[in-house]
Amino acid sequence: LFLDRSDAVELPIKFIPRYAGCYHCQILLKSSCDVRVYEIECVVNTDHAEAELEFLTPAYQAVIQDIPI
Repeated sequence: LFLDRSDAVELPIKFIPRYAGCYHCQILLKSSCDVRVYEIECVVNTDHAEAELEFLTPAYQAVIQDIPI
């Protein structure tokens, strides 16, 4: 039995991580005639990136550094 888009069912998931990182989980769906396990991986990044640049140069010399964004 194959389902087309009109037979699909949405499964809403709410995920509220406290920290940045990689989160793995499994969702187990069971019925009287079927068992399904879905594995989910969520990667959470921080809201802001911090960077630090340190330059060593002789006095009175100009320094130009391109910074990719």
